[in-house]
Amino acid sequence: MAETDPAAIIALGRGMIESAPLDLRVNTLKMKRDEALDRLRMDGFDAQATPYSPIGIRLKGKPALNRHELFQSGVIEVQDEGSQLLGLLLGARRGEMVVDFCLERRWQNPAARRPDGFQRPPVCV
Repeated sequence: MAETDPAAIIALGRGMIESAPLDLRVNTLKMKRDEALDRLRMDGFDAQATPYSPIGIRLKGKPALNRHELFQSGVIEVQDEGSQLLGLLLGARRGEMVVDFCLERRWQNPAARRPDGFQRPPVCV
């Protein structure tokens, strides 16, 4: 870190305290991404295409989706863009399963620290 630009370190720190964006995956068997994007925008959501995933939508803020028709019908699901990319990169086929999980709760929960202050990093598989 001694050789890293101080501005980059500050930018990294600021990025770590911001909440993650709300990304959605579009079930392209039910609707095209652009159609889902247009529908969400018509319904008042501040939505844009994800920068890397061809099946993703990013929403500004954390709007309630659980009663939206697209969510209830399975057209959209909450899934971060990184997980979408993992599934696409692995080329999973029908009947196959991609496991992508990260046990972060303890990492984010200060009460889970040991008395000596040690806290384990997240375990991702």
